[in-house]
Amino acid sequence: MVWTMNRRTRHPKLTPDPRTLTPGFTLIELLVVIAVIAILVAIAMPCLQGARRRAGAVACQARLRQWGLAFGMYLDENRGRWFSYPSGELSDPWIRGSLPFWSGTVNKVDIGMCPLTKAGDPRAPFQVRAKLYHFESSTKWIALSYGFNAWLYSDQKVIPSTSMKGMMMASSAWGDCDVRNAANVPVLGDCFCPVTYVTQDEGPPLQEGVEFLYLASGRVRSRWANWCVNRHNGGLNLLFMDGSVRKVGLKELWTLKWYRDFDTAGPWTIAGGVKPDDWPEWMRRFKDY
Repeated sequence: MVWTMNRRTRHPKLTPDPRTLTPGFTLIELLVVIAVIAILVAIAMPCLQGARRRAGAVACQARLRQWGLAFGMYLDENRGRWFSYPSGELSDPWIRGSLPFWSGTVNKVDIGMCPLTKAGDPRAPFQVRAKLYHFESSTKWIALSYGFNAWLYSDQKVIPSTSMKGMMMASSAWGDCDVRNAANVPVLGDCFCPVTYVTQDEGPPLQEGVEFLYLASGRVRSRWANWCVNRHNGGLNLLFMDGSVRKVGLKELWTLKWYRDFDTAGPWTIAGGVKPDDWPEWMRRFKDY
C-alpha cells in the first residue's frame, strides 16, 4: 500500500498499489478447504471414539480390581465366607458388607459404574445405563452399572428357580471362596441389575435389555438378560473369585462356573451342541464359545 494525494481534496488517501497486492482465497478455494477439514474430522472421529471406548474399558477393569481388593479384605476378616443371604433387598448385603473397605479410599459415586455408563438417564441405551441405588439410609447412595453374582451368598437355604424344576437347593451356592478353578467363577461385572441369579436351564434374551420374553406359550423370564450387556465391543468385564479381571464374550457367559452344579458344557455352548441359528438374532454376530 502507498500514500497518494487526492487531486481534488489535497488530502492523503490510501489506495492500493498493484505491485504490492497479495492474491487471496477465492470462494471456491475456501469451500474446498472446509470440505477437506470436514472429511478429515469424519475420518478421525471413529478413531477418537474407539480410543475413548478402549480407555473406558481399561478404567472399568481398574474399578473392578478395586472391588476385588475390597472383597478380599472382607473375606480375610470373615474367614473366607461371602456375605450372608439377604432377608430383604438383594443388593444390600454386598454393598453394605464391603462398604468399610472401599468407602474411605475411592469415590463412592464412581466405583459402582463403568466409566462408559450414565446414571439416572432413562433415555440412554441399555448398554450405558446405571441405576441409582440407595442403601442404609436415603442419604447414602451409589450409582451401579455392575452386578453381583448372588450364587456367592452364604447361609442360603432355598433359592428360587424360574424353571419348571421348581426350587434349587442352596448346596449349589458357593458360600465361601475356597473353591477350585476360582478364575472361572464370576463375582462382579457389567450388568443391568445390582444382583441376580442365573440358571443353566434359562436361555439368552430375545432382545438386549429385555428380561421378560413374551412367547406363544406365555411369559418366560431370562435373568441372563441382566448379564448380556454389549458394553465393551461384544463383551463385558468381569471380576472373578481369584481376584482376576478380564473381558468376557457374551456367549462365553454360559461357559463360566456360576454355581457349584452349573454345567459349563451345557446346551448353550459349542460343547453342548448349540448352533449359530439357535441364538437370538442380535447375538448371532458375536463370537461362539
